[in-house]
Amino acid sequence: MKDQPQPLDLGKLDERGQRILVTATRLILHYGYDKTTMSDIAAAANVSKSTLYLYWQSKEELLRALLARETLGVVNDWLQRVQDDPQGGTLFGIYQHGFRALVAHPLMSALYTKESHVLGEYVRRRDPARHVLPYELNRLLVQRLQAAGLIRPDVSDAVLNHLLMLISVGLFSIGELLPAEEVPPLEEVLDELARMVARSLSPDEPGDPRQGKLALQEFLAQLISAFVRS
Repeated sequence: MKDQPQPLDLGKLDERGQRILVTATRLILHYGYDKTTMSDIAAAANVSKSTLYLYWQSKEELLRALLARETLGVVNDWLQRVQDDPQGGTLFGIYQHGFRALVAHPLMSALYTKESHVLGEYVRRRDPARHVLPYELNRLLVQRLQAAGLIRPDVSDAVLNHLLMLISVGLFSIGELLPAEEVPPLEEVLDELARMVARSLSPDEPGDPRQGKLALQEFLAQLISAFVRS
């Protein structure tokens, strides 16, 4: 395994297209998807509407491109965090860095939790079947980590996957249910949650962390490949 794998890529987009996506992210996070128009995005990105429509023919098409870009950002952020940490290939390291990578990309967090303010009508009317893909892919990660000796083999991968997805969704959705002053510092929550996962699921003699890094790298490459095909 290479110490520094090449970042995964969804394809090339020129500088102007990248600038449009960066601008769209900022506007949607601030105003929400429903209130952000293509005219708003074009004006803020300093391009004409006709130029904007050369890239994406509708706001929903633009958002799909934006979410693809954000997915890639989370994946590469997660991979880099794990690679840079000598203990990143442990179960604790993999989940700690995974949680932190997702939190660092608020648009993806909003998609994960169907946060109404940010993505609005888009997430409310999405086909629930589209959530099956990330659910199934996360199960593949569980299987890979079991094969690498980092997760106990005595519990069904289907059950473990469901529990881990419940934890992940709850991590991001709880903030919408409680006043901000009642929520502990996020970094403390993330670290303790990763420790809880590791304490509960690690076998008595965990496998080699290098195998954990390899398992994650292979899983993330598979995730991007599946995302492109979907």
